[in-house]
Amino acid sequence: MTPNLSKIIVVLYQRIKTVFRERRRKRRYPVYWGGVLEVCFPDFQKQIKVTITDFSGSGIRLCTEQIYLDERRMIVSNPMPELNLKIFLPERGTFESEITIRWYNWSVEKCVFEIGMKFDRLSEEKQSLIDNLIEELRCQQPQQLHDRIDSDLSDIP
Repeated sequence: MTPNLSKIIVVLYQRIKTVFRERRRKRRYPVYWGGVLEVCFPDFQKQIKVTITDFSGSGIRLCTEQIYLDERRMIVSNPMPELNLKIFLPERGTFESEITIRWYNWSVEKCVFEIGMKFDRLSEEKQSLIDNLIEELRCQQPQQLHDRIDSDLSDIP
């Protein structure tokens, strides 16, 4: 086998492995959308700016620089705050939903908190919008994968 063919096979294998590695019930799609998270404690409420980095049919991953609000911790507190998320969708307006925190961690690389959240109590209308967004993201995904493979292969002499 020629060295170039070996490199091509390795690149293709890595891309295919990445596509099939997803083990969640609902596949995540990378996005870069702005949003606002409204955090409502019984006696206090605040809105914080967030960036949505992954979107799926059941929830999102967002990034934020803060989890402490007025000396209260948004993640672990008693009582837990009500959380409402407003996502600013390109060319579609806004999407709002109640959400629940599933996990969080500090990203040293990005210097932000990454928080996984699940959509709560979705109406049929909101679920339909999510399904349409997922279909659009699914259609964009093969082209993005194709572009990345072409980019990787262009580095091979």
